[in-house]
Amino acid sequence: MRPRLILIALCAFLVAPLARAEGLTITFGGAARQVDVTLPEEPAGAPILLAFAGAGGAADLAGFAAAGAAAGAIVLLPEPTGAGWQEGEEEVGFALALLAEAVTRWGADPARAFAAGQGAGGIVAQRLACEAGGSFRAFGLVASALPETLARACRPAAPAAIIAIAGAEGVARLAGDGALLSPERMRAFWARENTCDAAEAEGETAIRYACSGGVVLRFETGSPGGGAWPEGATAALLAFFADFGL
Repeated sequence: MRPRLILIALCAFLVAPLARAEGLTITFGGAARQVDVTLPEEPAGAPILLAFAGAGGAADLAGFAAAGAAAGAIVLLPEPTGAGWQEGEEEVGFALALLAEAVTRWGADPARAFAAGQGAGGIVAQRLACEAGGSFRAFGLVASALPETLARACRPAAPAAIIAIAGAEGVARLAGDGALLSPERMRAFWARENTCDAAEAEGETAIRYACSGGVVLRFETGSPGGGAWPEGATAALLAFFADFGL
Protein backbone atom coordinates (compact mmCIF):
# COMPACT_ATOMS: atom_id res chain seq x y z
CA MET A 1 0.00 0.00 0.00
CA ARG A 2 1.31 3.46 -0.85
CA PRO A 3 2.54 5.59 2.13
CA ARG A 4 -0.24 8.13 1.63
CA LEU A 5 -2.91 5.43 1.76
CA ILE A 6 -1.39 4.01 4.94
CA LEU A 7 -1.51 7.46 6.54
CA ILE A 8 -5.17 7.97 5.59
CA ALA A 9 -6.13 4.54 6.91
CA LEU A 10 -4.27 5.17 10.20
CA CYS A 11 -5.88 8.58 10.68
CA ALA A 12 -9.31 7.10 10.02
CA PHE A 13 -8.69 4.41 12.64
CA LEU A 14 -7.55 6.91 15.27
CA VAL A 15 -10.29 9.48 14.68
CA ALA A 16 -13.22 7.12 13.94
CA PRO A 17 -14.58 7.22 17.53
CA LEU A 18 -15.37 10.93 17.01
CA ALA A 19 -17.86 10.08 14.25
CA ARG A 20 -21.48 9.43 15.16
CA ALA A 21 -24.15 7.47 13.34
CA GLU A 22 -27.87 8.11 13.04
CA GLY A 23 -30.79 7.11 10.85
CA LEU A 24 -32.71 9.34 8.49
CA THR A 25 -36.00 8.86 6.66
CA ILE A 26 -36.69 10.89 3.51
CA THR A 27 -39.91 10.80 1.54
CA PHE A 28 -39.13 10.85 -2.15
CA GLY A 29 -41.37 9.94 -5.05
CA GLY A 30 -44.16 9.10 -2.64
CA ALA A 31 -42.06 6.49 -0.80
CA ALA A 32 -40.20 6.61 2.51
CA ARG A 33 -36.49 6.00 1.89
CA GLN A 34 -34.11 5.02 4.68
CA VAL A 35 -30.61 6.47 4.90
CA ASP A 36 -27.76 5.52 7.25
CA VAL A 37 -25.86 8.67 8.22
CA THR A 38 -22.37 8.92 9.67
CA LEU A 39 -21.44 12.42 10.83
CA PRO A 40 -18.00 13.91 11.42
CA GLU A 41 -17.14 15.76 14.61
CA GLU A 42 -17.94 19.09 12.90
CA PRO A 43 -20.64 18.61 10.22
CA ALA A 44 -21.17 22.31 9.47
CA GLY A 45 -19.34 23.13 6.24
CA ALA A 46 -18.33 19.49 5.74
CA PRO A 47 -18.22 17.79 2.34
CA ILE A 48 -20.92 15.26 1.44
CA LEU A 49 -20.15 11.67 0.50
CA LEU A 50 -22.95 9.51 -0.92
CA ALA A 51 -22.24 5.77 -0.86
CA PHE A 52 -24.42 3.26 -2.73
CA ALA A 53 -24.06 -0.32 -1.53
CA GLY A 54 -24.04 -3.44 -3.65
CA ALA A 55 -25.74 -6.78 -3.07
CA GLY A 56 -24.21 -7.13 0.39
CA GLY A 57 -26.04 -4.05 1.64
CA ALA A 58 -24.88 -1.17 3.80
CA ALA A 59 -22.97 -3.50 6.14
CA ASP A 60 -20.26 -3.89 3.48
CA LEU A 61 -19.69 -0.12 3.53
CA ALA A 62 -19.72 0.44 7.30
CA GLY A 63 -15.94 0.76 7.48
CA PHE A 64 -15.92 3.11 4.49
CA ALA A 65 -18.57 5.30 6.14
CA ALA A 66 -16.62 5.51 9.40
CA ALA A 67 -13.39 6.35 7.57
CA GLY A 68 -15.14 8.96 5.43
CA ALA A 69 -16.56 10.67 8.53
CA ALA A 70 -13.15 10.51 10.18
CA ALA A 71 -11.80 12.32 7.11
CA GLY A 72 -14.35 15.07 7.78
CA ALA A 73 -17.24 14.14 5.47
CA ILE A 74 -20.94 13.67 6.10
CA VAL A 75 -21.48 10.14 4.78
CA LEU A 76 -24.93 9.11 3.57
CA LEU A 77 -25.67 5.44 2.80
CA PRO A 78 -29.14 5.32 1.25
CA GLU A 79 -30.98 2.02 1.12
CA PRO A 80 -32.50 0.99 -2.21
CA THR A 81 -36.19 0.36 -2.61
CA GLY A 82 -37.52 -3.16 -2.15
CA ALA A 83 -36.89 -3.76 -5.85
CA GLY A 84 -33.27 -2.63 -5.57
CA TRP A 85 -31.61 0.35 -7.20
CA GLN A 86 -33.76 1.77 -9.97
CA GLU A 87 -32.92 2.93 -13.46
CA GLY A 88 -33.08 6.44 -14.81
CA GLU A 89 -34.05 9.70 -13.22
CA GLU A 90 -35.51 8.28 -10.00
CA GLU A 91 -32.18 7.57 -8.29
CA VAL A 92 -30.61 10.74 -9.72
CA GLY A 93 -33.40 12.83 -8.23
CA PHE A 94 -33.12 10.97 -4.94
CA ALA A 95 -29.37 11.58 -4.78
CA LEU A 96 -29.81 15.30 -5.41
CA ALA A 97 -32.50 15.39 -2.72
CA LEU A 98 -29.99 13.84 -0.30
CA LEU A 99 -27.46 16.57 -1.09
CA ALA A 100 -30.09 19.23 -0.41
CA GLU A 101 -31.09 17.52 2.85
CA ALA A 102 -27.46 17.45 4.04
CA VAL A 103 -27.15 21.18 3.38
CA THR A 104 -30.41 22.02 5.14
CA ARG A 105 -30.04 19.67 8.11
CA TRP A 106 -26.32 19.90 8.90
CA GLY A 107 -25.02 22.90 6.96
CA ALA A 108 -22.92 20.75 4.60
CA ASP A 109 -20.94 22.29 1.76
CA PRO A 110 -22.86 21.60 -1.49
CA ALA A 111 -19.81 22.50 -3.58
CA ARG A 112 -17.90 19.49 -2.19
CA ALA A 113 -20.02 16.45 -2.94
CA PHE A 114 -18.74 12.99 -3.87
CA ALA A 115 -20.38 9.71 -4.83
CA ALA A 116 -19.15 6.14 -4.44
CA GLY A 117 -20.76 2.84 -5.28
CA GLN A 118 -20.13 -0.87 -5.00
CA GLY A 119 -21.39 -3.34 -7.60
CA ALA A 120 -24.83 -2.20 -8.75
CA GLY A 121 -24.35 0.85 -6.53
CA GLY A 122 -21.41 1.76 -8.74
CA ILE A 123 -23.78 1.84 -11.70
CA VAL A 124 -25.89 4.37 -9.79
CA ALA A 125 -22.75 6.46 -9.19
CA GLN A 126 -21.94 6.37 -12.91
CA ARG A 127 -25.47 7.48 -13.75
CA LEU A 128 -24.88 10.48 -11.50
CA ALA A 129 -21.69 11.19 -13.44
CA CYS A 130 -23.73 11.05 -16.65
CA GLU A 131 -26.73 13.09 -15.55
CA ALA A 132 -25.68 15.20 -12.56
CA GLY A 133 -21.90 15.42 -12.90
CA GLY A 134 -21.87 19.14 -12.16
CA SER A 135 -23.15 18.43 -8.64
CA PHE A 136 -20.23 16.14 -7.71
CA ARG A 137 -16.48 16.60 -7.65
CA ALA A 138 -15.47 12.96 -8.06
CA PHE A 139 -16.80 9.41 -8.20
CA GLY A 140 -15.53 6.11 -6.81
CA LEU A 141 -16.42 2.66 -8.14
CA VAL A 142 -15.68 -0.66 -6.49
CA ALA A 143 -16.30 -3.97 -8.26
CA SER A 144 -18.56 -2.23 -10.74
CA ALA A 145 -19.02 -1.90 -14.49
CA LEU A 146 -20.77 0.27 -17.08
CA PRO A 147 -23.94 -1.05 -18.79
CA GLU A 148 -24.16 -0.58 -22.55
CA THR A 149 -27.58 1.06 -22.19
CA LEU A 150 -26.18 3.71 -19.84
CA ALA A 151 -23.14 4.31 -22.05
CA ARG A 152 -25.37 4.95 -25.06
CA ALA A 153 -27.52 7.46 -23.16
CA CYS A 154 -24.72 9.12 -21.19
CA ARG A 155 -24.10 12.79 -22.03
CA PRO A 156 -22.05 14.23 -19.14
CA ALA A 157 -22.56 17.95 -18.63
CA ALA A 158 -19.24 18.23 -16.77
CA PRO A 159 -15.94 16.30 -16.63
CA ALA A 160 -16.11 13.39 -14.21
CA ALA A 161 -13.11 12.46 -12.07
CA ILE A 162 -13.36 8.71 -11.47
CA ILE A 163 -11.44 6.07 -9.56
CA ALA A 164 -12.46 2.48 -10.26
CA ILE A 165 -11.18 -0.46 -8.23
CA ALA A 166 -11.56 -4.05 -9.36
CA GLY A 167 -13.22 -6.55 -7.07
CA ALA A 168 -13.22 -10.32 -6.83
CA GLU A 169 -16.98 -10.69 -7.15
CA GLY A 170 -19.21 -10.35 -10.19
CA VAL A 171 -21.09 -7.13 -10.84
CA ALA A 172 -24.83 -7.15 -10.22
CA ARG A 173 -26.91 -5.48 -12.91
CA LEU A 174 -29.81 -3.14 -12.47
CA ALA A 175 -33.09 -4.23 -14.01
CA GLY A 176 -33.03 -3.52 -17.73
CA ASP A 177 -29.33 -2.75 -17.91
CA GLY A 178 -28.49 -5.48 -20.39
CA ALA A 179 -24.89 -6.27 -21.23
CA LEU A 180 -21.98 -4.70 -19.36
CA LEU A 181 -19.01 -3.15 -21.10
CA SER A 182 -15.68 -4.89 -20.63
CA PRO A 183 -13.20 -3.09 -18.34
CA GLU A 184 -11.26 -1.99 -21.42
CA ARG A 185 -14.34 -0.51 -23.13
CA MET A 186 -15.42 1.14 -19.89
CA ARG A 187 -12.05 2.85 -19.56
CA ALA A 188 -12.15 3.92 -23.20
CA PHE A 189 -15.66 5.34 -22.75
CA TRP A 190 -14.81 7.55 -19.79
CA ALA A 191 -11.50 8.61 -21.34
CA ARG A 192 -13.35 9.72 -24.47
CA GLU A 193 -16.10 11.53 -22.57
CA ASN A 194 -13.53 13.39 -20.45
CA THR A 195 -11.21 14.26 -23.39
CA CYS A 196 -8.26 12.52 -21.77
CA ASP A 197 -4.68 12.12 -22.84
CA ALA A 198 -3.21 8.70 -23.51
CA ALA A 199 -3.26 6.23 -20.64
CA GLU A 200 -0.22 5.96 -18.40
CA ALA A 201 0.74 3.06 -16.18
CA GLU A 202 0.74 3.87 -12.46
CA GLY A 203 2.50 1.13 -10.58
CA GLU A 204 1.94 -2.46 -11.61
CA THR A 205 -1.86 -2.63 -11.45
CA ALA A 206 -3.24 0.85 -12.20
CA ILE A 207 -3.91 2.95 -15.28
CA ARG A 208 -4.17 6.73 -15.06
CA TYR A 209 -5.52 9.33 -17.48
CA ALA A 210 -5.05 13.11 -17.30
CA CYS A 211 -8.14 14.78 -18.75
CA SER A 212 -9.70 18.12 -19.55
CA GLY A 213 -10.62 20.48 -16.73
CA GLY A 214 -8.01 19.01 -14.38
CA VAL A 215 -9.96 15.76 -14.13
CA VAL A 216 -8.18 12.46 -13.52
CA LEU A 217 -9.30 8.90 -14.22
CA ARG A 218 -7.65 6.08 -12.28
CA PHE A 219 -8.44 2.41 -12.87
CA GLU A 220 -7.10 -0.41 -10.71
CA THR A 221 -6.79 -3.24 -13.21
CA GLY A 222 -5.97 -6.06 -10.83
CA SER A 223 -8.12 -7.40 -8.02
CA PRO A 224 -6.76 -5.88 -4.77
CA GLY A 225 -8.24 -8.59 -2.60
CA GLY A 226 -11.21 -10.86 -2.18
CA GLY A 227 -14.58 -10.01 -0.75
CA ALA A 228 -17.31 -7.60 -1.69
CA TRP A 229 -15.27 -4.58 -0.51
CA PRO A 230 -11.59 -5.27 -1.29
CA GLU A 231 -8.87 -4.50 1.20
CA GLY A 232 -7.36 -1.10 0.49
CA ALA A 233 -10.39 0.21 -1.40
CA THR A 234 -11.44 2.60 1.37
CA ALA A 235 -8.04 4.27 1.63
CA ALA A 236 -7.67 4.45 -2.16
CA LEU A 237 -11.05 6.12 -2.67
CA LEU A 238 -10.55 8.63 0.13
CA ALA A 239 -7.06 9.51 -1.11
CA PHE A 240 -8.45 10.12 -4.59
CA PHE A 241 -11.34 12.20 -3.24
CA ALA A 242 -8.89 14.22 -1.13
CA ASP A 243 -7.21 15.34 -4.36
CA PHE A 244 -10.54 16.91 -5.32
CA GLY A 245 -11.31 18.68 -2.07
CA LEU A 246 -12.73 16.09 0.34
